Amino acid sequence: MLLTINQYWYETKSDYIAKHSDCIRGMIDDYKISILSLYPSDDIKNFRIFTIKSKTSDTCYKIRLDHGMIISMCGTTQNDFRQGISKFETHVAPRISLSFRQMA
Repeated sequence: MLLTINQYWYETKSDYIAKHSDCIRGMIDDYKISILSLYPSDDIKNFRIFTIKSKTSDTCYKIRLDHGMIISMCGTTQNDFRQGISKFETHVAPRISLSFRQMA
């Protein structure tokens, strides 16, 4: 098994990633995609919102990403949902996102 790590930098309130589904080609069976959020400090005001929306219904979940939080997506998540990080209306702290994928 090979583990790949991608890094994303969200510096200002305008930095975001549009809703998408990750490509799972080449990943191991029963794969997981995990995302670690890192901020300059664990101040309660440092967070972004992770949105995950169903591809077939109006079901939508919003998860507050605090410093050190890990989200793992597995099963049929990439087939059934799109995920992304929204733009913010107010100032937010910079964020580093590390994504981990299990590759065959």
